[in-house]
Amino acid sequence: MGRILPFYIVSIAIILTAFTGCQQTCSNIPNQSPASIRIVDAVANADTLNVFIDGKLFGVAYYDPQAYSSIGNNSFGYHQTYLAGGLAVTAGTHHVAAVVAGTHDTIVSTNVALIDHRQTLVFFGRYHGTAAQHPQLKYLDDETRIPDNSENYIRFLEAVPDMSGVDVYFSNIVKISGGKPSPDITLSYGEISDNLGGGSGTGRSANDYFRIPSNDSTGLLITVKGDTSTKLFTFSEP
Repeated sequence: MGRILPFYIVSIAIILTAFTGCQQTCSNIPNQSPASIRIVDAVANADTLNVFIDGKLFGVAYYDPQAYSSIGNNSFGYHQTYLAGGLAVTAGTHHVAAVVAGTHDTIVSTNVALIDHRQTLVFFGRYHGTAAQHPQLKYLDDETRIPDNSENYIRFLEAVPDMSGVDVYFSNIVKISGGKPSPDITLSYGEISDNLGGGSGTGRSANDYFRIPSNDSTGLLITVKGDTSTKLFTFSEP
């Protein structure tokens, strides 16, 4: 299936729990407030990405999370300032480009509306892959849900270019209903989850999050879509 590790789980799914809700500026984008941006390099065969915003170097993202330093501008997490110049990126519409380090290859070039709070830019696909695997960008607003301490929610982005999709079970075994596998979430390549277990999420809605069943969740199992014999990830609750 090609090189998926070491960024395996991020490549399969960006898992973001809902801790903070939408602020007053979610519906309008102020031009003075800084944007907090996290960058994920899930592009197979692209070990390092240089990410430019409006033509200035904003950040460097690594396929291998161990390549990040633990502090400073090279740490993995949210950042507000350009690496070049140190000025903050203000909320608003910006041009974002990703260039494979050590080359002149721009693999993504697009305009993105950035908000004055936390958000994630996920670059995924396969560098020098097929046309269907061409690298792309997905935007994820990370502050769309109102805090709820009584429930657990999760959001997935299926970003593995070497498979058609994944099935997600909140169980340590394959769930069966009516004699057939019954995953909690089913996603095709490039899709973001929704609250009904499908892949119609937009990256900008609270409905991208799926509520984890609290009464019968025994772990997490991810398989290739429609193939229960190929288990990609499994975790059992203690």
